[in-house]
Amino acid sequence: MTPDKQKSAAVIAQSAGGNALQEVLQGTRAELSVLKSIQEGLASGLDIDAIFEIAGERIAEIFPGEGIALYTYNPETHWGEAKYILEDGVRHYPPPFESGPIGKKAAETRQPLVISTRAEFDAIGATTILGTAPSLSGVYTPL
Repeated sequence: MTPDKQKSAAVIAQSAGGNALQEVLQGTRAELSVLKSIQEGLASGLDIDAIFEIAGERIAEIFPGEGIALYTYNPETHWGEAKYILEDGVRHYPPPFESGPIGKKAAETRQPLVISTRAEFDAIGATTILGTAPSLSGVYTPL
């Protein structure tokens, strides 16, 4: 979004009393910031692990205090690999793992999966990555 369009959208949001629209604009700016960082890393020739590192760090800046996990999934072997995990300010480096139902479902449907409660994780038989705490909620988005 160009600066002029951002300014126009902000004026519309304020005149409509639109705190919700302001939040959407802030979210869009954050998303674009992550994408820009990834694009810059790709343009400079960084390898895929470095790109995951950049993406994880930028996402952690946008959502401070939240658990951040970025994984790869191999549909042929059904194994996953944690490329970036930050939980309670601590980085984790677990070994590759056999993917559970969340990874398989996200890969099969190619649709975002939102899990809102621990009970939902339990109901689908979700597994916990070695060395991390069981998730209470999560958004899983295949790329």
